[in-house]
Amino acid sequence: MGFSIFRAVSGNPEAPGGLLGGAEAPRGALEAIEDGCAVGWAYDPCSPGVRLALKILVDGQLVAETIADLWRSSLAKDGNGDGCHGFVVELPLRFCDDAIHAISILLPGGETLLTTRSFVRAGANVAMRAGRMAQIRPNNDSTLSRREPREGFTTSGSPETIVLSDEMDVEVAELTHFAVQPGVADPAAERRLRFDFSRRYSVPWSVASRLPHGIVDTGSFLIMPTEDRYLAESVRHPGILIRWDYEVQEDRVLRREIGEIPERPERVVVLGAQSNANYSHWLLESLVRVLLFRPLDDGTRLYLTPPLTEWQRETLALAGIGPERILEIEPQGHVRFSEVISVSRGMGALPALRPAGVSSLAELAPPSSGARRIYCSRSVARYRHVTNETDMSDMLARHGFESVCPETLSVEEQIETFAEAEAVFALHGSGLTNIAFSRPGTLVIELQPEQFGAGGALWNWILASMREQPFAQVVCPLADASATLPHAHRDVTVDVAGLDELLHRILPG
Repeated sequence: MGFSIFRAVSGNPEAPGGLLGGAEAPRGALEAIEDGCAVGWAYDPCSPGVRLALKILVDGQLVAETIADLWRSSLAKDGNGDGCHGFVVELPLRFCDDAIHAISILLPGGETLLTTRSFVRAGANVAMRAGRMAQIRPNNDSTLSRREPREGFTTSGSPETIVLSDEMDVEVAELTHFAVQPGVADPAAERRLRFDFSRRYSVPWSVASRLPHGIVDTGSFLIMPTEDRYLAESVRHPGILIRWDYEVQEDRVLRREIGEIPERPERVVVLGAQSNANYSHWLLESLVRVLLFRPLDDGTRLYLTPPLTEWQRETLALAGIGPERILEIEPQGHVRFSEVISVSRGMGALPALRPAGVSSLAELAPPSSGARRIYCSRSVARYRHVTNETDMSDMLARHGFESVCPETLSVEEQIETFAEAEAVFALHGSGLTNIAFSRPGTLVIELQPEQFGAGGALWNWILASMREQPFAQVVCPLADASATLPHAHRDVTVDVAGLDELLHRILPG
């Protein structure tokens, strides 16, 4: 149930923009009555730091009170204080009766800021007006109508969800070996990070949701069933949306100024995510969506993506999606499609990987005997290197490791290389995500920079655990020479002799 605006007339039509009084009088406007809300702003130039307390009257009856304190970039640009003077107020549903109602906004002193008379009736949501500060609340897939995979989607006009895998508890395997090298600033903290957490977490079900006339933010790939709701599944954490001008409030509510929403006729499966450019996240947040959706794919929908790199197109081709099925779209704000399919990513909150997503990736690997020892080098990566890599590489070669730079290989070659591994050695980085294609039983040895945080510390450990691969982790000190770089980009210097002794103890044979 919502409100639609059909006509609104300013109570002071001679004041431009709905302003009341002279330059020093309070200013404001009731801009719209949409989707059950009165939307506008109010500002007192004599007290620019004060947020005005407002009363909302319908037909002379007090129905709500609010504070005009919402940030609006348009207000700031127009010189109305610091811009934090907007308001959005829900109106009672009893006024959804096709009648004409007078709506008044009162200032603290009791004077009327603005009055409108408008047709207000029950109706479908309408496109957001330019300049509207929208409040967008999370909508969990579990609230949608559920169907079984064998039933497929209907052609109804209502949203629906198909459960692709059940919710479950995940038990993270113990480390095969853990060590902190000399020079690490706080060895005790590194141990606490890995051993003082619960190695058990819950994973919600994986789903595919069909949203008739759904909306996609083509910059962040936030998915919205309606103008005031977003699918919680479509964002790893709301805080990441700040870079796309969203404000994050309590209870994961988002706030953003949104203009008119254009419509497109395509039926799309959304692949874009907030971390598209990163190899690890593309595999586990985007490619996984294709793989999980394959049992339901009837070939009639396009896959919606950001502008792609060649390696991303290669991953889609390996998953059976050719260029004719891909709709690449430049960032252009919010767009409404005739139908939007949202598929669960291969992870929940970082680093809670989903077994269904990881196993779907593993199915892309060819059969292999697994006899190679692979050193996954970052020598051609943009950041996070081993300063004494030459000495370390010589030591690894004596243990039978061959050096591989994943960036120099095609995706298919990376998959084949890691599928053939009996042991993988690497400094933390996206290339190590290729252990998803390695066989169960493959030994994985990861070097970790110190002070790297829980997400980085656990990501590949959880991935190896789901692939039933023994996993060893060694924390290394940061190199002084890279101290001016962002923490996650800094180099490490390793104790080569200590690694040599470790490999003698844990390598097979």
